[in-house]
Amino acid sequence: MIHATEPQVPEPVEPGGDHRYARMVGLAELDLHAGSLRRVLGRVVAAVTALLPADCGASVVLWDPVAGRFTAGASSTADGEGADLTFRGERGASGWVVEHQEQLVVPDAAAGRFGLDPEVTGIGAYVSTPILADGRSVGVLHALSAEPHDWDADDLIFLRIVAVRAAAAVDTARLTVEARQERERSEALSFVANGLIGLSSLDEALQTIVDGVAAAVAADHVRLTTRDVVGRSEIMVHGPMPGHLPPPEVGEALGVLTAEVADDAYSSLFTANQVERMSGTRAGSIVMAPLQYRGRSIGLLSAVRDDEDFEDGDASLLSAMAAQAVVAIENARLSDETQEALAELSAVYEIVQAAQNSEASLEHMLGGIASAVAQALPAHRVTIAVAESDAREVSAIVSTGRSGAGERSVPLRLVADIVDRAVEATTPFTVDEDQFGGPRLVVPLRNRQGSVGILLAEQAPSGAVFTDRQRELATVMGSQVAVAVANALLFEQTERLASTDVLLGINNRRHLFTLGESALGAAKRYARSLSAVMFDIDHFKRINDTYGHAVGDEVLLMVAQRVTATIRDVDILGRYGGEEFGVVMPETGLTQALTAAERLRRAVGDKPMVASVGDLTVTISAGVAEVGPEVADIHELFERADAAMYRAKRMGRNQVLS
Repeated sequence: MIHATEPQVPEPVEPGGDHRYARMVGLAELDLHAGSLRRVLGRVVAAVTALLPADCGASVVLWDPVAGRFTAGASSTADGEGADLTFRGERGASGWVVEHQEQLVVPDAAAGRFGLDPEVTGIGAYVSTPILADGRSVGVLHALSAEPHDWDADDLIFLRIVAVRAAAAVDTARLTVEARQERERSEALSFVANGLIGLSSLDEALQTIVDGVAAAVAADHVRLTTRDVVGRSEIMVHGPMPGHLPPPEVGEALGVLTAEVADDAYSSLFTANQVERMSGTRAGSIVMAPLQYRGRSIGLLSAVRDDEDFEDGDASLLSAMAAQAVVAIENARLSDETQEALAELSAVYEIVQAAQNSEASLEHMLGGIASAVAQALPAHRVTIAVAESDAREVSAIVSTGRSGAGERSVPLRLVADIVDRAVEATTPFTVDEDQFGGPRLVVPLRNRQGSVGILLAEQAPSGAVFTDRQRELATVMGSQVAVAVANALLFEQTERLASTDVLLGINNRRHLFTLGESALGAAKRYARSLSAVMFDIDHFKRINDTYGHAVGDEVLLMVAQRVTATIRDVDILGRYGGEEFGVVMPETGLTQALTAAERLRRAVGDKPMVASVGDLTVTISAGVAEVGPEVADIHELFERADAAMYRAKRMGRNQVLS
């Protein structure tokens, strides 16, 4: 459990007085753009402790829906740690909130649903609030009191707002961490694949892999052991220094743990505590990946850290390196196919390079990868389809053959059927030849979150079926393709988050000006009309002061939704700042813009808004300006519209002026 010790949190709210206003001011000043997931969680619990206030502290735990377990957490106090297993675990309050996605309010912990003993846990009352992202549970926020306590409505609304902000911040932090891990993984695989090209010695190839592992996962010791390879009973390679043997306790621990993963097809990660408990020695943290060939283990790749535990990403990288080692071993075993094996490694390298190219479009990247796979297998045609794992809908599809352009496309209906099957599959499978006319091999593309699509390799109608070697190569390349696709989708999502207002889901100020400047340039270049509308919510401060910032956020969101439903698809809406909004209207003169702004005013004000505190009548004041020769840039256009808006406010509000 992480303990929040950072000073960048609001000052504690004192009991009495206008605590609601002070709490919301403190929340507004809270910076959750910490980058690090650890810092984000720390600031969340520190803020709840200070602003609620929570005299027994606060804690947050994150839920991994794929693994079905809690993965990380933070606490603002060391008290109550004894309650972790029953209270914060899957069978306690956290598990209940994740399952039901509802706020759990317990004014008396001893008499509550999970019966906590205050003398043992230090917890007399608590509120557990779900942290939701896109309708799914990603964590739970706990506010803790040392004594039984009746939580009021303001407390519960405040915690829900914190949970919403925490969800957005956690998603951003996770995207940053995953992007870094995927980049480091791609760089490490690229280094090893490039280093293996041109090597004819098996020992040199294995040493290259071991050195790559040591550098990629910052391991203190690496060992690769193979058996029954190219006429040699055993080959053992150590790193990062060739010939340098690890301490005896490391060898002893590896010997004990080897039996745990001998028949496993996946990497296994052991923390330092697990290693000591299982082997009786303090050897550090260990991650091990078997070398699998044709369903049997032909060796083992192991990495050891003396002081720091490995992470899940390190285990995934080691599995990929083990696959590289199998390719190198088979290259040595089948000396008559050396050039073919090098070509295969080159194709993997090309795929890795494509995965690192974040500037290329998804379709362009997939086209290059499909061509490389078709040449390496070889295959008559290769199709890569990207799909959302939940909706099972194909969002991108690229086909190419060994001859490049001119290959016919696979019918989308058939690809969609295959994607639907591949969502649940974890290993390659063949498709009924009658559907296509020739042998077809489907490789599911999967990453940590699940399925991202398929790789479909096809032979000509009279072509031979895919060999075991080709199936294995397609599997190795498919894992790299999944990384490339995940990186491209992650890059697109990161770009989208960077340009969007987290609360309202519309363009933020920076992106509003970027898009507006582009539209203004086009209007001037082609001598077309363009106008801008500035509007803000009348008496918005009164709403915040009367009902609290939580209701203020509801009003902002409902205004954005009504305006979005009213403007055209070509119009550009963004949050200018606070309760002010801007709209850029291409192909629109001043008269048309005034009419459009009047529609916005009526859309917002003609019908009461249904908030958590009841119906609220909300109006806006708007100003309109049109581009003319004297307008130099989008900033000046918005300034003119802003001046008109303030005239509308001075003249009584709830009106539109130019």
